[in-house]
Order: sequence, then C-alpha cells, then structure tokens
Amino acid sequence: MNQLFLGNENIDFDKLYPHLKGADAETLLAVTKRVISTGQFLPQWFLERYMEVDSGGCVRSLTSGGRCVEAARVSVRAVRAAAAALQPRGPPAAAPLAPAAAALRELAPLAQRPYVRQVYEELDNTLKEYMQIVKRTSEDMKLAMVQ
Repeated sequence: MNQLFLGNENIDFDKLYPHLKGADAETLLAVTKRVISTGQFLPQWFLERYMEVDSGGCVRSLTSGGRCVEAARVSVRAVRAAAAALQPRGPPAAAPLAPAAAALRELAPLAQRPYVRQVYEELDNTLKEYMQIVKRTSEDMKLAMVQ
C-alpha cells in the first residue's frame, strides 16, 4: 500500500480492490486525497466502502477536495439509507447531517448550473424528507411507549 503514494501514477483500483475492500478510514482518506490530487475518478464501490466506514469523513474529504457534487451524491445515499433504517422500536440510525449540510452550503453558490442545481435540490429535499421521517418516527416511538 505504501507504494501507492510514490510517484505520480494513477491508482489502479482493480489491482488494489482486495486491499481496499476491507480498509480502515485512515487508509481510505489517504487514497481519496491521492485520487483528488491527481484528478482521478473514484469508483462507486470505493465510495460505498468509505461511506460504510466513515460517512462523515468521506463527505468532508470530497468537499474539501473540491468534489462537492460527488460529496452531495454520497450524502444523498447516506441520508436515504439512514432514513430507511429508522424504526420506532429499532436501534437508532444516524445520518451524516453535518457533512451533508456542509456539502449543501458548498454547492449553493454553484447552483445556477443546471446539473449542480439538480444535485443541490436532491440533497436539500432528501435532508428535508429525513427530518420529516425523524419527526414521524419520534411520534411513533412516543405512541409505542404509551401502548
């Protein structure tokens, strides 16, 4: 893995898949920084793994690296997954709201571009929907406790 950061060559994700599919947050952050510095594409499986391990860190690293649209896209998926996991009698499910809100703030000045506006509105709507689901789930929990 250390050889990954030597030189200016692109990361070969196909070759590194066996090592990265179980990687920790620190390794995933280092790979993300390297990929951003070289302008390389991040494969979906890599983003999904990073979101599993550290969704907030993934969104923060993408946002700070200037990849706000990617950050917003992964935020939408993470918030939707957290919303789907909310249940009145189930374990709590937290969404990466602070990083998602940060991605939203970063996109706001760029929202005049049609594609960015679409991603901005999707994330904004997803956050609003999540808050409504949290409120409904909270009410359901109160009712379940009364019964």
